[in-house]
Amino acid sequence: MEITKESIGHLNEKISIRLSPDDYQQQLDSSIKKTKKKVNMPGFRPGHVPEGLVRKVYGKSLLVDELNRIVSESLEKYIQDSKLSILGQPLPVRDGNANNFDTPGDFEFSFELGLSPDIKLDLPPAHEFPFYVIRVEPDKVDLQIEAMRKRHGEMTNPEQSDKDCIIDAVITEVDDTGKPVENGISKNNTILVEKASNEEGLALLTGLKVGEVKVIDIKSVFDGTEAAYVLGRSPEELEKVKNRFEIKVESIRKVEKAVLDQSFFDKVYGPGTVDGEQAFREKVEGEIAGMYRTESERKLAHDIEDELLRSAAVELPDSFLKRWLREANEKPVSADDVEKEYGNYARRMKWKLIEGRIVAAQKIEVTQDEIKNYGRHYVARQLAQYGGGSGLTGELIDQMASRFLEKEENTRHAYEAVTERKVFEYLTGMVKRQEKEVSYDEFAKIIKEHSHEH
Repeated sequence: MEITKESIGHLNEKISIRLSPDDYQQQLDSSIKKTKKKVNMPGFRPGHVPEGLVRKVYGKSLLVDELNRIVSESLEKYIQDSKLSILGQPLPVRDGNANNFDTPGDFEFSFELGLSPDIKLDLPPAHEFPFYVIRVEPDKVDLQIEAMRKRHGEMTNPEQSDKDCIIDAVITEVDDTGKPVENGISKNNTILVEKASNEEGLALLTGLKVGEVKVIDIKSVFDGTEAAYVLGRSPEELEKVKNRFEIKVESIRKVEKAVLDQSFFDKVYGPGTVDGEQAFREKVEGEIAGMYRTESERKLAHDIEDELLRSAAVELPDSFLKRWLREANEKPVSADDVEKEYGNYARRMKWKLIEGRIVAAQKIEVTQDEIKNYGRHYVARQLAQYGGGSGLTGELIDQMASRFLEKEENTRHAYEAVTERKVFEYLTGMVKRQEKEVSYDEFAKIIKEHSHEH
């Protein structure tokens, strides 16, 4: 066996493996003998098929299997022994020098590798980062309390609709004379009055009673996304809709908001946690402040990431990676699709390389207990998001977390998430911060402007 390496571009190498019969013949003969003992062919007793016939029928496939095994193991060992740090996976080189498996002799297999670049970091970054302290405005507290009152309210059926109602209606496409359009849109759906995009639309949907029929222009009452939802159509299909729609009110529903009393406070936070409306309001304000703090930390982490990506100036074997992305994908991917998404992919790849450099330098480790804690928090967040989990004990959440972590991809995701958190805890703890107090709306504008820059 002969293995050679050739540089074919920046961070791009070609590995060629040349095999002679001495490298594979003995094992191939052994495989044929094993196959002979198991093979069944008409006219022969099991295990008594002539070896020449077995070789003729199965020899080529057994040869291919044996060559694939030898090449795969040899390539992996060569990469390990040479201490090559590669990106993606080796790509077979299809250069027209096809091996002839019908007449076994010398074979050559070549692979293209993308190599990891050297990462040079200056830590801490010689840069002062803004840290936004977001004020909790009273109106934001009011909005949150209103949402909580609505979430814990009771469903009622008022006699007529107002801006807070949900209308269950039969929606039928009609022509200029008010007659149903043949093969037109007809469906039962819910209409949220508050989703009307203008005052005129809001007026059309309020004051309606059960059984009442009204003809409206859906596309003028709702914006594109909501109009598409109401009609059960995609935004592209919505563009073709020209007619108006008759809505027949089947029922009217409304959530009556919960009263701000002690029973409501106990329902939200548990008995005795807060005492009175002022304490409840302070509790809500503290939760909002915590969420704001998390968003500020996330913005700081992203700014640090931007600065390290800029200063490290990480280079990648872009041409190789684009080819690898196309070939490694299970579904067909066009070169144009790869080109569109490559910028985001390359940024993630570069950051993972920087992150790996920091993990190695700082000896950052992830313990099994940290993986389990991540699983518990993940399960608890999912339950809270869908309104469940309030009655679950810690033991039940532990069991659910264990089942979640039984899947290898979930454990891997947990490991990556904990590693990322620990890396950013390290980075955010060492950089210089310049605190800036802003409102949430000002912060949202900063985030929007930053996203446009990227």
